Amino acid sequence: MSREINIYENLIKNEDTFTEAFVNMLANEDIKNKFISILQIKLNYNNIDFDYSNIETQFINDNYERPDILIKSDNTIIIENKINPYTILTKNQPEGYIQILNNIESKNKKILIFIVPKEYMHTKELKERYYNINKRFNNNMLFRVLYWEEIIKELERISDQKYFLDFIKKAKQFANYKIITLKENDLDNINTAEVDSFIKIFEIMESYKKLMFQEKYKIEEEVNEFSYGLHLIDQNTGDYIIYIGILYDQWRNDGEPLYFGFNDDEYDKKVNKKIRKNINEVKDKYYLKIKDKGTIEEGWEYINIPIERIANSTDPSNEIKKIIMEIIE
Repeated sequence: MSREINIYENLIKNEDTFTEAFVNMLANEDIKNKFISILQIKLNYNNIDFDYSNIETQFINDNYERPDILIKSDNTIIIENKINPYTILTKNQPEGYIQILNNIESKNKKILIFIVPKEYMHTKELKERYYNINKRFNNNMLFRVLYWEEIIKELERISDQKYFLDFIKKAKQFANYKIITLKENDLDNINTAEVDSFIKIFEIMESYKKLMFQEKYKIEEEVNEFSYGLHLIDQNTGDYIIYIGILYDQWRNDGEPLYFGFNDDEYDKKVNKKIRKNINEVKDKYYLKIKDKGTIEEGWEYINIPIERIANSTDPSNEIKKIIMEIIE
């Protein structure tokens, strides 16, 4: 995969970095005012205005709830950003955000906004959870689900500056993700008895990420037009240990989405040597399929974890964790 000519290449990798870049765009007064205009129209509420200095990102309250964006002006606004159609809702979304808004004094309205792709898989669940919990509160809160595709379309005409055009290009890549579904005649090709587990592979990855946070590793999420993946990082040394992700082209072409991988340029070579040794020892045990170096991506060694192995497990996320831990330790 060739490197894209974009000033945000390898900088915007996930929801957090996308959010920070988007908020940085709002430092431009024209872009900020256009975004405010979009909110006014979408919420049918004209009394929205704020300064760039009113915006906080990754705000964390005493209960460790962390909305992506908090805006405190005459209105109090929480914005949660989802850029991947598969990303699950946490137990605090939207319940914890409603609690935050109810605990903050606001001169005018309290507003909760989720910005998601149009194909976001959990929109119905999100709306149901919001209306169920909000019945307990007697307030004038505004709630909307907005779509990145529509916001990008409105914003892209505002500026011809390269920094902004490159951001819009990256935003479009995220917004244009398409949910991959299986046709009935595809089932023989993937040899899985648990189709639901396959379709929910992204949710399995989210659960795996939470499991690995409990270990001695940090997780760096990477999202692009080719893949959705997680880099495992030693929290003591900062070294990249291994990557596990969903490779879209391999999913489409071979029916196998799940791979882990490493390369000698970005990952610790001593660890790579140990991983190669461990892979050879456990490959038959876990039916791992080793791809020749560079056949999927230049410089990378990828190993497939067969979807049948995961789909037939009673605890897919723990199964992935067990395989990865056995390979790296």
